[in-house]
Amino acid sequence: MKDVVLNTKKLSIGYRQKGGLKNVLHKGLNLRLNRGEITCLLGPNGSGKSTLIRTLAGFQKIIDGEVFIQNTELSTISAGESAKKMSVVLTEQVFVGNMEVFDVVAYGRSPYTGFLGRLSEIDTMTIEHALRETGIENLHNRKYFELSDGERQKVLIAKSLAQETPIIFLDEPTAFLDFPSKIEILQLLRKASWEQNKAILLSTHDLQLAIRFADKIWLMGNDKAMQAGIPEDLILSGRFAEFFDRDKTKFDIASGNFEFQAQPIGNININGSGTSAEWLKKALIRKGYQVNGIENPVAVIDITKNQYQITRDKESTQAETIAEVLEAIKKAG
Repeated sequence: MKDVVLNTKKLSIGYRQKGGLKNVLHKGLNLRLNRGEITCLLGPNGSGKSTLIRTLAGFQKIIDGEVFIQNTELSTISAGESAKKMSVVLTEQVFVGNMEVFDVVAYGRSPYTGFLGRLSEIDTMTIEHALRETGIENLHNRKYFELSDGERQKVLIAKSLAQETPIIFLDEPTAFLDFPSKIEILQLLRKASWEQNKAILLSTHDLQLAIRFADKIWLMGNDKAMQAGIPEDLILSGRFAEFFDRDKTKFDIASGNFEFQAQPIGNININGSGTSAEWLKKALIRKGYQVNGIENPVAVIDITKNQYQITRDKESTQAETIAEVLEAIKKAG
């Protein structure tokens, strides 16, 4: 248990309503966050992801049960001490006026600087280190409002690193970012968790990126008991698919991707392996074909070194690109 920095006992989360009524979203949660791990919180909208993060961070009242931060019950920790144990990046837009990047990151030192907020030499070194770790030292004097969404997210993460807490909570840190920026942010967080031994909990809708980057996954669903584990075990047990499968969308355990299920327009077998075969398979599935393992297919495609041979009704044609393969199949009807 030495690596556990946060754990819950029979935690219930939700909202308190007028008249003392309680709207409970999840109950009986026994969860753990470990140092040196990224935990991704996954689930559909309305499943309680933000509510859980806000509850663990102390921003929202516990309905029932307990939260412990480094073996101390959350309700007994003062706001000042809490700021030295947990840093939080929420989805709400941060208003910082005309502040420069350095000053925004410096705000992470406020738990240590006292009432006057004067930065010591150690504070300044910590801020500069956080800027370097997030790769934004060149933005030092830029205005926060001038930055791109990806750059702003890096600034907020730098602020959390400057705060020097063992736990970081992030609510949808990759929302509204382009794909390369999403990868950058997750790589940055993984580096922080591994190299600085931090426990990081982030919520996200990017299921496939979570599978790739998370050390642990917490699955939340509507009217489903919460599940926790490493990505591979959740996938192989079928629990991952259980949370996200829909009538026409199924999670494929073998590929780790979601497949769109529809009535196939034809059946095709591919003879060959490697990168070309995989991308040809993707293209055929996208066009509505069922691929491989099929008796009496309408067509067979043999992949050689630089060519695709398409055999249909005992007639063969050659193609050099996947686009030509799709066109040949289309013409053949």
